[in-house]
Amino acid sequence: MKIKKPSEAQIDRRNRELWDEAISEHGTAYRVPRDIVRDIGEEIRAMHVLAIAWDGSGSPHSVLRTYGVLPHIVERLVGEDERQPKPERRKDKYAKLIDLSRANLYKEFTTDELVEHSGLGRATVTSWIKSTGYFRQVPDKRGHWEARNPAEDRRAEG
Repeated sequence: MKIKKPSEAQIDRRNRELWDEAISEHGTAYRVPRDIVRDIGEEIRAMHVLAIAWDGSGSPHSVLRTYGVLPHIVERLVGEDERQPKPERRKDKYAKLIDLSRANLYKEFTTDELVEHSGLGRATVTSWIKSTGYFRQVPDKRGHWEARNPAEDRRAEG
């Protein structure tokens, strides 16, 4: 949804529309419930914030959040925030390998399976495997790794 910067005339018109609607529903302005009055005021304030503080580029959501506009008013004015999900961090990819090892003790995996599961590069996975104890190379099988628990292995050797 592409929103444009509101003008003073648009803000005044919207204020009048909201109040006319509330008055027609409740009889008089004095009978309009407090939560509706609050929402009307908050929507008009949000429009003023956009008119004054938003330069028309960037995210209107962040500007409105900076000024503490209520979330349901932000959603009503500019729709849902269409932020992109954050990219997966490297430590999360390593954590996937650790979880895989713990969940599948003594099971055999190929390097390609570990690369695909983690999302890391082949050289990175191989280097990580050799430097940690979560996987151990299967004897006489190149590119095959057995899932291990390094804490148990240290206790058994120790």
